[in-house]
Parts: sequence; C-alpha cells; structure tokens
Amino acid sequence: KMDSLYVKRWHIAVSLALLQLWPLFLAIKAYVMVPEFQKLFTGMLGPRTELPDITMLVMATYRYWIIVPIIGAGLAAFCMTRHVTSILLPAVAAVVTLLVSEVMSLLFANGMFAPVVTLVTSMRQ
Repeated sequence: KMDSLYVKRWHIAVSLALLQLWPLFLAIKAYVMVPEFQKLFTGMLGPRTELPDITMLVMATYRYWIIVPIIGAGLAAFCMTRHVTSILLPAVAAVVTLLVSEVMSLLFANGMFAPVVTLVTSMRQ
C-alpha cells in the first residue's frame, strides 16, 4: 500500500515563493533594459517618431511590474502563516502568477522589438 502525499503549509509557501522568481526577473530586466531601449529608439528613430502601441504600453507600465512578485510573495506568506485548509488559494495564486508572468514576458519581448521590426521594414521599402 502506498503512502498518501502529505503537503505541509511550508511546502506550499516555498513553492509559491520560488514561483515569484520569474516575474521578479522580468520586472528587474524591464527596469534595467526599457530605459536603454528608450534611448536607443529616440536616437535611431528621432524624438518625434511614433512608436508602436505595445512599445508605448511597456514604456508606460514597466515600473509597476515589481508589484506582481510582491503580491505573490505576500500570498506565499499568507499561505505560510494562516491555516489554509484547501489547495484552492495556492493553486489559483500559482496559475495567476504563471499567466501574468507570461503576459509580462510577451509584452516585454514584443514591445521592445516592435520598433526594430518597424525600422527594418521601413528600410526595405
């Protein structure tokens, strides 16, 4: 007979805390790279050039991306300190963290490289 899986609160909390490394990495990377990209685009395309909407969105919001891992770490602490009787809250927190991290990743990649694609396309014509 097999033993059943026994998960303690700290297992869940550590898992949620480690899961916050990906959005933390994205937030730090955006905080470091977006201003550099902004200078590069202004230098290459000129200050009056209209950037793609997704690039403008990233440039307007990247400073607030650090909120995602902070909220996730707060949920991990909540799961550690409170008596969580159901796996529902940690599961929802994990899924939301993964989905928001994917959105952040897609925004960052597409937002920063859309002007480069626009520039290359305009040079080909």
